[in-house]
Amino acid sequence: MDLSLQDREQEETNEISITDLMKIFMRGKFLILLCVILSLTGACLYVKKVVNEYQSTCTLLVDPIKQSSTIGTVLSSDFFDTNRDITTEIQLITNITNLNAALGRLDLSAYATTDGRSYSEPEVLGNVRGKITVQALKDTNIVEITVRDQNPAFAADYANALAVSFNSMLSDFSKDSKQAQLEFLKKQIPTVEQQLQEANERLYDYRLETGIDFLSNSTSSLVNHISYLNVKKRPLVLQMQKSDTLLQEFHERYGMAVPTLGGYTADAQLGEITESYKKVFEELILYEVVSNNDFRNTTNLSVVNEGINTTVTTRVSQLNSQLHELKRSLGMRVIAVTEESMVRKKADRLDRNGLEEFFRIVVERLTSASEVQVISQIIYSFEHEFNQLPLIQKELSKLVSDVDSLEAIRKELNSFSEQITLTAAAESRNVKIVSPAVISRKPVSPDRKLIFAVSVLLGGALGVLLSLLLHMMDTAIHTLEEIQGITGPEIPILGWIPLLKRSNEQWEERGHPGVRNDHQSYLTERYSQIASNIVYGKNKGHAVFLITSSGVNEQKSSAAVNIGICLEKMSHRVLIIDSDTRFPSIERTYGLEPSACGYISTAEQGLPFERSIMTTSDDTPGLHMAVPGHRAMVSPFGHTWTIDAASLQLIRSRYDYILIDGPPIAFAAEQLRLADQADALLVCVRMNICGKQDLRRLLLQLDDHRSKIGGIIATACTKKNIFSYGYTYTTYSSYHADLAAAEFVSSERAARRIFSKEMRARGTSFRR
Repeated sequence: MDLSLQDREQEETNEISITDLMKIFMRGKFLILLCVILSLTGACLYVKKVVNEYQSTCTLLVDPIKQSSTIGTVLSSDFFDTNRDITTEIQLITNITNLNAALGRLDLSAYATTDGRSYSEPEVLGNVRGKITVQALKDTNIVEITVRDQNPAFAADYANALAVSFNSMLSDFSKDSKQAQLEFLKKQIPTVEQQLQEANERLYDYRLETGIDFLSNSTSSLVNHISYLNVKKRPLVLQMQKSDTLLQEFHERYGMAVPTLGGYTADAQLGEITESYKKVFEELILYEVVSNNDFRNTTNLSVVNEGINTTVTTRVSQLNSQLHELKRSLGMRVIAVTEESMVRKKADRLDRNGLEEFFRIVVERLTSASEVQVISQIIYSFEHEFNQLPLIQKELSKLVSDVDSLEAIRKELNSFSEQITLTAAAESRNVKIVSPAVISRKPVSPDRKLIFAVSVLLGGALGVLLSLLLHMMDTAIHTLEEIQGITGPEIPILGWIPLLKRSNEQWEERGHPGVRNDHQSYLTERYSQIASNIVYGKNKGHAVFLITSSGVNEQKSSAAVNIGICLEKMSHRVLIIDSDTRFPSIERTYGLEPSACGYISTAEQGLPFERSIMTTSDDTPGLHMAVPGHRAMVSPFGHTWTIDAASLQLIRSRYDYILIDGPPIAFAAEQLRLADQADALLVCVRMNICGKQDLRRLLLQLDDHRSKIGGIIATACTKKNIFSYGYTYTTYSSYHADLAAAEFVSSERAARRIFSKEMRARGTSFRR
């Protein structure tokens, strides 16, 4: 198969341009419009049949239920904070108990459906929960209760009833919670007061015995320093334990490929970096201890540094930078020690991401151990100094601390007890109605605008899909561009012939109106253009033309006769040979009676071919014909007939042009021998009937004679196939009376009906 033909076929199959899409949509515009109309009709019926629904919304402000009774929650700062999670409260709104309680507040017999049925009937009321939507606004305690129903009054009243019943339910829960909290506080307050009284008595007795009332400043500072350092040390110890656990997991994963913690601490360079880290950290922690007069109020390093002068602040920043650089040095050295160990043990290369996490944990373990060691040394020095104080000062400091702590707890418990007592005595309102639900006059469902818009889109999309589907199923050729796309630019289109409507008399005569009937018609101009392209175009100098097609009834005979007449009018001698020995049609097309004697009988009698040539009529004296005759249908010799080279050479000397009307090569392969003898091949393509694959198959059969294909003749064209045709014909017919053709066919569907009628007239059936 020719590569160019194959490429064009693949390109046509795989690609489609926007222009082609627009042509497809324009061809199927009535189908798209019909789908849109049907979709709109369905939408109208749905909107007319569906019941309207109305929506009402009640907005609430919900306070969470407080039920905690532990000492930790009671003494916490957020105990009375109302900005808490209300997920549990929202779930209670759609609880079946709350739904039934809200329905109990309404007189259901006062509501009715559009058809007059009462809401007191359970089957009419239906699924109540499905009508309710509860939504909480993000990061707020505002809740919206929305009810949708076909009765607008019921929707509004039921939304408000849900809010009232919901408030009643939460109030009961809240009262129970406050009572439990109050009972808990009443049990805790006497215990704390008893402990406080005992602590005061011990302090009073100790002061009487020793005669000392207050702690010295040095004693107070030492206590604060030791307490602060212990607070700093505890998380570091926990971090060391966590690092040890993680390192154990890594060693189980990697085995002996990585060193143990002892392997890292034994490295001399790591030891030097660790010692430098300890010195810098010791200086930094001493600055923090000195500046922290009250460690209980210290939350971060910025607070610690508030009391230090500018010089000290600068020094603290320098120390922090040094710690950061030393950590980097530790990390780099840990990586180096690990790689040296892996090379020494000839271990396989490990996962890089896992190793990076391993290096980070090793560095954390080394730095935490160094910091704990430094802090422990400082604590030891402070405790040693504290132990040098008199025993009286130490005991007094302990007693004072106990009294202060118990006094603070007693005050907090009394304050919370008073607040809970006041709120429990007052009316509990966990739910506040911000805006009640009102009766809506405008239905929210169905949304007619949305339904109609969606129906138009769906109808249009369905129409487009059907148009594309019909285009895919329609394999016929409709435009000259499609023909050119299949054949390629090297094969020209000689011209196109319009399809004519024929009267009943013309159908009965089974004759085609053509050039012979009216020499001034627009049809004559179309055939004259084809004849001129044959004489002066690519086929200039050629004399013998084989006219064929890919299928039956593609108007080859009509084209051969009318082109022959036009060539005769151009003062050329023309011979038309009907080589279709199965179904000859040249005589019928020209309007002659079937001849009894043809070239089949002449060949059987041994007479030369030229004895079968006959004249046509007086108005075309230069046009002659050669037909098979009556013997063609019964003689097996006729089915394999072909003109011999000697006869063809003799005929060439007598005629300027020889037109051979051959049957479709797909049905008469012997015609390929005529293609060898012809100078050029003319292919007739009937628009709207000839399939693209049929034309490709014909070109494939003519692959060896492809250079001989002189052009394509598009026959039976409609106004849909040739867009400028309607205007051209209207303009032309205003100057020339076209009596032979009443009107050209405009639609492709009409062209297919005419084709089927022609096939029935020929006595055959056609199914496509």
